Amino acid sequence: DLVQRGLQEINTLLEKCGLSRQDIHLCVATGGMVNMPAIWNGLVERFGGRAPILPNRDTIIAEGAAWIAHDDLEISLAKPIELLIADGEGRGSYIPVVDAGFKLPVRNQNSGAANRRLFCIDPRDGQAVFQFAKPQSVGLLQEHGPRDRLCSLNLPVDPHTRPFMERLQCEVVIDHDYIANVSLTSTVRGNTVKAEIYDLDFGLTLPPVPDTGVGRCPGGGEGRLEVNEDEDDRGREGYRGSGDSTLSANVSLRSNIADGEDWELVPGDIVEDWRRGYLRSSEATSRQREEKRYYSLCAYCRRTAYQIEEEGPNSTCRARPGCKLGRQPA
Repeated sequence: DLVQRGLQEINTLLEKCGLSRQDIHLCVATGGMVNMPAIWNGLVERFGGRAPILPNRDTIIAEGAAWIAHDDLEISLAKPIELLIADGEGRGSYIPVVDAGFKLPVRNQNSGAANRRLFCIDPRDGQAVFQFAKPQSVGLLQEHGPRDRLCSLNLPVDPHTRPFMERLQCEVVIDHDYIANVSLTSTVRGNTVKAEIYDLDFGLTLPPVPDTGVGRCPGGGEGRLEVNEDEDDRGREGYRGSGDSTLSANVSLRSNIADGEDWELVPGDIVEDWRRGYLRSSEATSRQREEKRYYSLCAYCRRTAYQIEEEGPNSTCRARPGCKLGRQPA
């Protein structure tokens, strides 16, 4: 049963990546466990002749580790660690807090990966919502590509202060076990919340290819290395990924944090509590004006637009013949 559960992980991985068994061109079976007939038969059943018998299958991992040590190759993140922040459309946008390609530490070392200052745009609930994620795909990041959630944290903030007043500090340190230690601190209340992110994707940073196109191969030989010349724009200044992307687990909460002071991000039903006349200015967005109308109470019946639509006009509304379903501007 244990072997069967292990082999089932192959099916789970293929399904997660959107692949079938026929999409796999080569299955390199390594480690002493592949000498077990039950395991080997399970691989042949899935991949047939695409799972060749390697003469050094139980030593190939050690040989690869020796080559890596000989060439002094470094380990780096294959996917960025992203944070969902608010945007003017309400869906949220992803920004990288740790870029792909970040060099990971070696034994007994820690690496400071990020130290960002953020702001809360809607502190009414007394919580700033931080949602960390990573792209599901590697390489050029699709703007609407799906994400996997890494962790969600709620940082207590001052619910009575105005938006952008309280500074929020986000620090990420990655240790030699490749665990990202996230620390969030609110500067006014001094609250700190922490979390550990284990599910990071990393890989080898290969040696640069000389101009001739001939590079050094593991073991000291020479060979032509293929280079992907597609530009990876994940680390560009101002990069944003779409917050409309799907997450693999749970439903994404609306983010109420921002990486800069922009009053267009503040919900329309509270923005004029702090900036009088803002909604009548050209700075206000249509979404903010719509939020103000939707959440404000009618000046006469003291109900929201939703309540009026659901319950219909009451006696107060009927006394105001010019009121459409009892709705008057507050």
